[in-house]
Amino acid sequence: MNSPKNIVYLYSEVLPYAITTMRALRDNFNANIDCISWDKNKVTPFVPQDMERIRFHKRSEFNKQTLINFIESRRPDVLCISGRMDGAYLDVAVHFRAKGVPVISGCDNQWYGSVKNWVAALFSRYIYHRYFDYFWVPGRRQFEFAKRIGYSNKNILGYALSADVDRFRSAYEARKMQHAGKFPRTIVYAGRFSQEKGIEVLVKAFTEFKSETTNDWKLVLVGAGPVKVESTSDIQVLDYMTPDELVAKSSDFGVFCLPSIWDHWGVVIHEFTAAGMPMISSDGVGAADTFIIEGFNGYLFKSRDVNALKAAFVKMTSKTDEELWEMGDRSFEISETITPTKAAHSFMSVLDKSVG
Repeated sequence: MNSPKNIVYLYSEVLPYAITTMRALRDNFNANIDCISWDKNKVTPFVPQDMERIRFHKRSEFNKQTLINFIESRRPDVLCISGRMDGAYLDVAVHFRAKGVPVISGCDNQWYGSVKNWVAALFSRYIYHRYFDYFWVPGRRQFEFAKRIGYSNKNILGYALSADVDRFRSAYEARKMQHAGKFPRTIVYAGRFSQEKGIEVLVKAFTEFKSETTNDWKLVLVGAGPVKVESTSDIQVLDYMTPDELVAKSSDFGVFCLPSIWDHWGVVIHEFTAAGMPMISSDGVGAADTFIIEGFNGYLFKSRDVNALKAAFVKMTSKTDEELWEMGDRSFEISETITPTKAAHSFMSVLDKSVG
């Protein structure tokens, strides 16, 4: 067994997939983990619970000095901060970098070539480099962002933001046994009901698709948020589900669709490829680059384009049951590109590097 490592996370809002990687760090590196995260003005109802050697703490219970005192008491080998969203977190980063503790920034930012991107690159010494030794990225768009703001290859870590592939694999196996060859005729969205997630584009495209074609496909929407959607004969709206509830229900799901206007990453794409589902995604989703190959396990459409999404529906629903199952099998294979174990090993590789 490796000698114990102490890791401290400073997070905005913790979601279940982050805990999956924490467990991999604990199990692969004998790590003790403390995670401080925002507990006010959250966008999801998820509340993390302590588990063996992984402890969660409320951000509201700390100020800058008590944060520093608490972290010093943990004698961290590595400090991970989920970005630049909290000024006290940044002060903590400066403090512990000066003590030689490697500081990692999680990063899902994409490089668009926007004015904001170029400003970040121009002032990156002050915006990023004074705080973070490493950027931990999930995909190529985030890698490009890290490179553009001046991080070298050895200071960019990969495989971040892994889904719990083992958990969603169970849905893949259950679906194949349960449906005995007949592919479920459902297109599913799971996530926040908000404008940037493209939920209105999805509903409009599906409604028009149903009116223009003859088929028995249904749309299932799982989640909650400010955009209100009503159930109809062709659209079923389900409340927010915990990860375990979602996995249990996923054995009845067919095709997954993420229509986001923009989505820095989109772990849900990884989750449902691991569940063995054919995929439809907008080109605004960062994770689509990694987990969707056009025509192989899914289809991409131009963000905001209702007609392009309808065309993707037509392509997908024209497939035979055998072809749809094969696309799902391909999704499952692709899902292994990133795993919690790979994420944990990439993270801990900083202890074998020299910062530069």
